[in-house]
Amino acid sequence: MIDIDSELDARLRTFYEHIEERQPSRGFESFEPPRRSRRGRTLNLVAGVAGVAIVAGGVTVFAGELAGRHAAKPSAPAARPTLPTTSQLTLGLPSISHTVIQVTRGRGPATLPTFTPEGIIFIQDACIGPAPFAVETANHNIDNVAEQCDGGSIGGVSYPANAEFDGKPLTLQIIANPSTEWEIVVADSGPLPPLPLLGAATIPAGAHILVPATGGTGTTGLETFTATGPYVVQYTCVGSSSIDFSNSFTSQTGPFVRVPCANGAIGTQGAPKPTFQGPVNVIVETPPHTYWEVQVYELPEATS
Repeated sequence: MIDIDSELDARLRTFYEHIEERQPSRGFESFEPPRRSRRGRTLNLVAGVAGVAIVAGGVTVFAGELAGRHAAKPSAPAARPTLPTTSQLTLGLPSISHTVIQVTRGRGPATLPTFTPEGIIFIQDACIGPAPFAVETANHNIDNVAEQCDGGSIGGVSYPANAEFDGKPLTLQIIANPSTEWEIVVADSGPLPPLPLLGAATIPAGAHILVPATGGTGTTGLETFTATGPYVVQYTCVGSSSIDFSNSFTSQTGPFVRVPCANGAIGTQGAPKPTFQGPVNVIVETPPHTYWEVQVYELPEATS
């Protein structure tokens, strides 16, 4: 047996007891890492996949909305109407016309330059803004009113040559709202061939007048009449393009032919006796700026 110094022995015992006190507990000695069941792993995997799917779905929806916002451009404001071009405004003037007031544009009320017309007066205008818009003279012998001002519609009006206008100074006034924009061009036909006044003196003796001499511009229906036999349409015209006629029944159009009016024309066109009993309506067909005078009569043999 090894002899150990009593002092050393005491120190060793004290050290051993200290070590004993610091030894791990039983629970620590028997520690095992916790086990995860296969079901728990599966649930965690599903939860993870679901979470990824939700995130991915959210990203997809967000990306779609973002793309939609870029793709769906804000609707452009409606285009503001504009006045017709010079060529569009003057397109309706007849080839025989002479411009007396060049295309003029303005806003609100105005007085146009004074001119001296010869023959038929032709006015073309358009406007944008609050209506009405009017072109008139001080004594209202010319009084043309537009009830709408959308810019896309061109107003056309003509006034036949007569002693009231021909060769006399004429001043047109624009009556419009201060914010209404407008444009206008004025022309006349110049000296015209004399147009005979259609009346009893210009038809054969003994003929029966069905429609008395009637003047107008553009396409217009004459007053109705009842014919007992063949009838004749007598006409005179001047202005753009030509004049033509039709009647109110489709089964019988009559031998009407289109006649040029640019240099003035006068003539007659006949139609056979209607195949039905009842009123007949002859329609004069011309462009808006053609002035005409028409009368209808029956031939003498039809009334015997």
